Amino acid sequence: MDSTTASNDHHKYWYTRRCVLIGDTAHPTSPHLGQGANQALVDCYRLATLLSNFDVGLASMFKPGNVFKAFAKDRQPVTATLVKGARRIGEMLVVNGVEACRVRDDVVRKSFLDVEGIEARYDALMLRQPYETNCERAGKLRSSRE
Repeated sequence: MDSTTASNDHHKYWYTRRCVLIGDTAHPTSPHLGQGANQALVDCYRLATLLSNFDVGLASMFKPGNVFKAFAKDRQPVTATLVKGARRIGEMLVVNGVEACRVRDDVVRKSFLDVEGIEARYDALMLRQPYETNCERAGKLRSSRE
């Protein structure tokens, strides 16, 4: 599978009727965003959430492939964005030559001064999910008890 296929339609390759890929096996990435382990944990959380909605009383009718398909369709857009972002950062950071290193260092230094830009890029990566939603729920529970 080439990188175009992987980024456009990759979720179809994440599962079969009885097996689903998570973490780096589903969405291998370079280390430049430091998101590999985090995304594997989010995969586990999302898959567990989907599986917890499974009614044990209907076990004979349960088709894991349906849950796996929903999981893959949910996670693929987020992880594809992260993989592309990591690739872009890697291409910017990995340079050869003294002058290229100086230019890169200057770009990185200036980018850290742009706080609004950092926040916008962070939000674009959708890293707040699913935890922000859970924290908001927990906050509402706390305030309703007070």
